[in-house]
Amino acid sequence: MRQTNFADTVLNLKGEILKVFLLYFSLALLWVSLTDELILTLAQNIVHNISQPQSIKAFTFFFFVSVASICYFFMGFRKREQMIAQDQINLEGAYDSIIEGWAKALELRDHETGGHSRRVVEMMDILAREFGLSEDERKSIRRGALLHDIGKMGIPDSILLKPGKLTPEERKIIERHPVFAYEWLASTPYLKSVVEIPYYHHEHWDGSGYPLGLKGENIPFAARLFTVVDAADALASERPYRKAWSFEEIYAYLKQEAGKTFDPKAVEAFVRLDVLRKVNR
Repeated sequence: MRQTNFADTVLNLKGEILKVFLLYFSLALLWVSLTDELILTLAQNIVHNISQPQSIKAFTFFFFVSVASICYFFMGFRKREQMIAQDQINLEGAYDSIIEGWAKALELRDHETGGHSRRVVEMMDILAREFGLSEDERKSIRRGALLHDIGKMGIPDSILLKPGKLTPEERKIIERHPVFAYEWLASTPYLKSVVEIPYYHHEHWDGSGYPLGLKGENIPFAARLFTVVDAADALASERPYRKAWSFEEIYAYLKQEAGKTFDPKAVEAFVRLDVLRKVNR
């Protein structure tokens, strides 16, 4: 954000005062240069009951100064609006850079998901456009997709990076990561709008998911889309304990789970658009 010291403030104030002085001085010269006869001739065509040139001069001067002051005020107001808008753009850019940094940090910690965040963001953008979501909604979706696993920051490495099967107790701990994400993001005003994906993307269409066990359309739409995207990318990625699935195998699995794990409309659009091939070319 822009920071100014006292000296800069004084210089800016002097500049503004000089602008006002030059403006009013120019108007005064214009007023003085007009002859009484010219002013009287112009005024008599408009206001017949004014006959004194000095009165007309005073009226003319007041009119021009008033108009100029109003114009100058709105010019300054417009400039201030532009500065505020630019500050907002710069602030959003800074936040986005931080979010991308968090996503990269997660990928460095979780060695199995290299490039995962980039791919799911691209796939979500394809689906969001297909369903006609607005630019602001797509921005929130992009940020939410980048931060979808931010809650894993609260999971111990001994559980998150465990090579073998998790115990029931360990599974309960790892299923807390959406709650950790919510508690973190919801407390930050700028990030409240991106909570849907990190908090709800493990909910299932049939109500068998976590952390809340939501069902059907009670699950936020962005999260329903992301559940499909996240599962598809995970299956398309090779793991130490299995090979990557083919696109055909993944699409068949998504169709099989439509109406169970996944929103049927999200699956239909994902398969029809062949999203996996578009992102993994």
